This record gives sequence, C-alpha cells and structure tokens, in this order.
Amino acid sequence: MIVPKVAPVLVNNNGIPFFVFQIENHKAFSEVFVQHSYNLQKESQQNISYQGEGTWHSSDNLHLNAKFTQLKILFNEAITLLWQMQKCSKTDFEWDYKALWVNISKFGDHTFPHAHWGHAGSLFGGVYYPQVPKNSGNLRLFSPDKKLTSVGGFNLKQLTPFHLPTYIDLEVKSGQVVLFPNWIGHGVLSNKSFKDRISYTFLAGIKQFPIDDWPQTPELPNREWDASNSGFE
Repeated sequence: MIVPKVAPVLVNNNGIPFFVFQIENHKAFSEVFVQHSYNLQKESQQNISYQGEGTWHSSDNLHLNAKFTQLKILFNEAITLLWQMQKCSKTDFEWDYKALWVNISKFGDHTFPHAHWGHAGSLFGGVYYPQVPKNSGNLRLFSPDKKLTSVGGFNLKQLTPFHLPTYIDLEVKSGQVVLFPNWIGHGVLSNKSFKDRISYTFLAGIKQFPIDDWPQTPELPNREWDASNSGFE
C-alpha cells in the first residue's frame, strides 16, 4: 500500500497551536483504515469508552501492530512538514510513538473535553480522519490560556480583538491529519449524522525531552472546561 502525500492546509490558528494537513488522493488509503477500525471493534472483548461518552475506543497499543505501519508513516510525513515549517528536522527533535488507537463515534456519540499531557510519556499528538460524515461533530480545541480571564480586575474579554478565543471549532474532513501539543484541551461534539465518524489518535514523545520520569500528575495550571450548552451532550 502506497502512503499518499500530505500538504498543509491550515497553520494560522488564532492563538491555539494546531496544524491541519490534507492527504492527497486519500480515498483508497482511508478505506483500508476504515475497515481496520471495524475489524478491531468486532474482535474486541469489551466496549472501551470514557466518562459515559458513548464513543468506542480501541486499545492504545496499535503503534505496535504492523497493520498500522503505513499510518505511522503518514503521521511521520505530516510531522516532518511541520518541523520544516519551523526550520527544524527530525535530527533536531527525534520523535517516537507512545500510543495509537481508533475511535468510532455513532449517532449521538461525543468525546468530552480532555487533554493528553504526559500520557505514556508523550508531548504531542494528532488525529487522522479516514471517515468524517457531514454533521458528525466538530473537533473543539480549547485555548491554553482559557483560565486567564482578567488582569488587575479588568475583564480581558472586553479587549476585543486582543484576547485569545476560549475555543475554536474545527470542521475536519475525511483524509485530514490534525497535529497539536498535548497541553491543548480538546473534545468532539455530538455526531448528528447517521453514519459513523472514524478517527485514529496518536501520541508521541520527543527523545530529547523524555518525560517518563515526570510525576504522574504534571504540575500544570489547573484548568477546567465547561461542557454545558456547548454541544457536548
């Protein structure tokens, strides 16, 4: 199977560091991984979900499965392009995969806001979308500075446009890869279509910055995401 090329389509992110890449002529490639996802779900002994959200998740060790080698190569291409845009290379920041899993979201399913900081020793990650029906739920990415709402008693939101947005809703498309650092909170709004939304999530570490020995609860600012009246149901 030939891994198709990827091209950057969105790098201006309104203060939230995420990057979108489009796979060229992705249909045949994506169909293979759609089928892999259903095979995994059929073979699974349990329905893995979190927080009562409904979305099915496979085990997170798919990066060790040879069936997903081409998928890692695809992610490698997107990461390499991102490194090049920042005048860096894999020699400067050598990455390795810490986790990879697939998500299947049927009608009404969603994924509550969360972040992956430090998960399995990872620093950044991303998602590949082989199947995204229309109205199957935007990817919501939260500003890392959401908790900063006032300075000296002054409401920063009144300083339009000089404040970061609370979040951005990204309407991803089939055949896209989205990359972002693990401190970015994110969730997926409810699938309003009658077709499954399928995505593969990976987490990666950078060998020059090992965090395996970091505390299990990283010392980051305490952040909370309000899911009420925001599309998470």
